[in-house]
Amino acid sequence: AIVISGTEAQVTAALVTTDTLVVAGSATVTISDAITIAQLTAIDAKTSGTLTYTSISDTASNLATNTGSYVTSDVDVTVTNGITAAQLVTINALTTGDITLDDTNDSLTDSTADLVSAFTGNVTAYTGVITINDAATTAIAATDLSDIGGETSGVVTVSNAIVISGTEAQVTAALVTT
Repeated sequence: AIVISGTEAQVTAALVTTDTLVVAGSATVTISDAITIAQLTAIDAKTSGTLTYTSISDTASNLATNTGSYVTSDVDVTVTNGITAAQLVTINALTTGDITLDDTNDSLTDSTADLVSAFTGNVTAYTGVITINDAATTAIAATDLSDIGGETSGVVTVSNAIVISGTEAQVTAALVTT
């Protein structure tokens, strides 16, 4: 099979752009820079060969929807716009690669469980405000609050009267230690 490798722009010119395309239906393709899901879809449609890439850069919505299942394995992801906690949870579940947030100052609001899941893995340093919105009287581990607090240099607020459990050291770390 033919091997085509290069940047997204070079591979797109070779396989997709009408004026410059080469028909290589079974080519093995390697892309050396970040690419969007739409660009991957266009290139993938032109070959039945293996498509190799290590980085996707796209909107939070496109990455979380993951049309074509391109966000997978250890692919690094760059989120080019604001993100919700739910989208970050979804993207984190799709890849073990690094997740870079271009906008690190969004406000995130969600449950403790979802916020812990959102920051599992390798997520860019976050500076935004985080609001924990578990229902009143929900039991929350102090270690989970500490984990969430450790993910941002912004303010963390709990919107309801939750029940915090843990050792004295864990509760102190969650509520007092900066």
